[in-house]
Amino acid sequence: MNWLTILIFLPILSALVVGLLPTGAYLKKINIAVAGLQLVVFSWMAIGFSTDVPTSSEYSEASFQFVERANWFELGLGANNSLDVDYFVAVDGISFSLIGLSIVILIIAAVSSLSIQKNIKGYVVLFLLLNGAIIGCFAALDLFLFYLFFEFMLLPMYFLIGIWGGPRREYASIKFFLYTLLGSILILIVLIALYSSSYVPTGVEGVYSHSLNLIDLSKAANYHVEGLLHAEQSGTLLGLTWRHWAFVLVFIGFGIKLPMFPFHTWLPDAHVEAPTPISVILAGILLKVGGYGLIRMGYMLFPSEANDLAWWVALMGVISIIYGGLNALGSNDLKKLIAYSSVGHMGFVLLGLASATSEGVLGATYQMISHGLISPMLFLVSGVLYDRTHNREINNYSGLASKMKLLTVAAVVAFFASLGLPMFSGFVAELLTLLGSFKSGATNGLLPHWMPVVATFGIVISAAYALWTIQRMFFGPFSVKEQSWSDQLYDLTSREKFMLFSLAGLILFLGVFPSFLIDMLDQSVAQLLILMQN
Repeated sequence: MNWLTILIFLPILSALVVGLLPTGAYLKKINIAVAGLQLVVFSWMAIGFSTDVPTSSEYSEASFQFVERANWFELGLGANNSLDVDYFVAVDGISFSLIGLSIVILIIAAVSSLSIQKNIKGYVVLFLLLNGAIIGCFAALDLFLFYLFFEFMLLPMYFLIGIWGGPRREYASIKFFLYTLLGSILILIVLIALYSSSYVPTGVEGVYSHSLNLIDLSKAANYHVEGLLHAEQSGTLLGLTWRHWAFVLVFIGFGIKLPMFPFHTWLPDAHVEAPTPISVILAGILLKVGGYGLIRMGYMLFPSEANDLAWWVALMGVISIIYGGLNALGSNDLKKLIAYSSVGHMGFVLLGLASATSEGVLGATYQMISHGLISPMLFLVSGVLYDRTHNREINNYSGLASKMKLLTVAAVVAFFASLGLPMFSGFVAELLTLLGSFKSGATNGLLPHWMPVVATFGIVISAAYALWTIQRMFFGPFSVKEQSWSDQLYDLTSREKFMLFSLAGLILFLGVFPSFLIDMLDQSVAQLLILMQN
C-alpha cells in the first residue's frame, strides 16, 4: 500500500467508523482531522515528487509517480481472451496538483461545515465518502476504477444538496443528478467501445485480454474505436468516423461536468441551493473533474480526433466565456452571479486545450487550479453574508465596508483575482491561455485569431460584473433592506478569517510565484502535447 492509496481510503474508512459512533458535534472535528491528515500525507508525498520526469512518444508507467498496481479481478470471455481490471493508481503533475487542490478545498469545506446543525452524522459520513471518491477519481489510471469513483461522487453530492440545501433543494439535487448521469452514460458508451475493441497481448501466443488501462489504451495500435457498434473501420456517421464520435461523446460527457454551454443549466440551481461548504467543493473540485476527465479520456486517448475537432472545442469555450460573463452581469443573486462566472472561467480551459500549444494547455491546467481557489473564496464571502441575514440579493446591501472591513478586503481580493488582475493566479492562467490560443493560429493553424480576441472581451465583462458588485455592495453609504440586519452584520469570526485568508494567501502566492505550479505541470503538459502532435 502506498501513500496514494492511503489518501483515497483514509476518508472512506473514516466514514465507516463515523457511521458506528454516536452522533454529536464532535464528528465535525473528526471530519477536519481526516482532511488534516490527508494534508500531512500529501505534504510528505510532495517532498518526494519529481518535476523531472522524462517524456517520450507514448505514455508508460515511467510517465507517472507513486504507482500502485494490483490485479483486481478477471473475467474469462472465452478461450482466447479475458477482461482484466486492475487497481491501478498513480499521478503525474496534473493529477498531483489537482489532488493537492482537492485536499486544501476539503479542509476549508470541513471547517465551513462546523455551521451544519442538522443530522450531523449523516452529513459527515457523506462528506467523507465524497472526499475519498474525489481523490480516487484523480488518481485512477484504470478506466473501470476511474468510472467507479466518478459515479460514486454523484450519490453523496445528491444527498448533500437534497437534504442540507435551501428551499428548492430537491429540484436542484435532482437536476444535478440527471444532468451528471446523462454525461456518465455518454462516457460509459465510449468505455464499452474501448473494452470491446481493445486487445492487449498477454504474452501467450494467440491469447489477448480486453483492457481499460489508460496507458495501454493510449497506445493507438492496441485498439480501434471505429469498431464501435460493429461498424466498419472506415464507417462514418454524418461525415465523422467512429473515433471522432467517441471523442464527441467524451467531450459532451465531461463538458456537462465542466460545465460548458449549453449543458450548464444545472450549475446555478445547484450552487444557489447547496449549503456553503458543498458549494465550495462543487466549485473548487467537482467542476475540475470535468476538465481532468477531458484531458485523460479525450486528449490522451483521442489526440488526433481532438485536433480535428479543435475549432468546435474552442468555439464552445468562447461561447461559454461570453455567455457566462453576460449572465453573471445580469444576476442579482450573489451566489448565482458566482455560479455563472464559473461557466465563463471554465471556458478558458476548453480554449487552452483546443490550442494544442504548450502555453495554451499549461494555461488550461493552471486555470483549473486557480479557479479552484478563487471560486470557493467567493462562495465563502456569499456564505458569510447569508449566515448573517439569510439573504443574497445584491441590491439589498450597500456600504458594507463600514460594518465589515475584513469581509470587504476578502471580497475585493476574490473579485480582483476572478477578473484576472496581475499579481493574482487568475491573471497567469488567462494570460497563458490567450497566448497559447493566439500562437495556435500561427503555428498549427487549429484556431483562428478571432477566437482569443473574442475571449479577451470575456475578461472585460468579468471586470464589469466584479467591479459593479463590489461598488454596489461594499462601498457608498451604508444601507440594508431590513433594519434588523444592521446588528447582525458583524465582521469575520476567527473561523471565517482562517478560511478566507488561507485561500487569499494561496491565490496571491500562485500569482506572484507561478513557477511553483508551472514546474509541477510542465512535464505532464509536454507529454500530453507529444501525443497530440504525433
